[in-house]
Amino acid sequence: MSATRRGLLSRLVDRAPTTRVSTRVSIVEALRVLVATRVGDSPARPSYGLPDLTAILHDARDSRTPLARVLRDAIVAHEPRLVGVAVRPARVSDGAQLMISARLAGTAERLELECVLSPEGRLTIRADPRTYEP
Repeated sequence: MSATRRGLLSRLVDRAPTTRVSTRVSIVEALRVLVATRVGDSPARPSYGLPDLTAILHDARDSRTPLARVLRDAIVAHEPRLVGVAVRPARVSDGAQLMISARLAGTAERLELECVLSPEGRLTIRADPRTYEP
């Protein structure tokens, strides 16, 4: 049976990540898309993404705590492969402002990610090399 004649589920299963590394890469890429998308940008999933960060960044003296809360809520809502998600403000020497830690669902494996906020208000997800193998 050709790929066009098979059901959607069987085509998705064929392309599903099969290794620990590819699962981690897939999750990191999904989180990068999540933080680059604003709520309402996707007609198919209007709640997908982050809200406009302008109000959050300008309303609080230290915007990292409300931003951490918004980011955690978005990850919990839209990335079911992660459980026990925690996002905490952090200042480290290389500029990371938030640390994301979670466990891969169904495993004991931890994933640690750094999140950097640019002066323009863009978030960038960086994999922590201690827990991520590209």
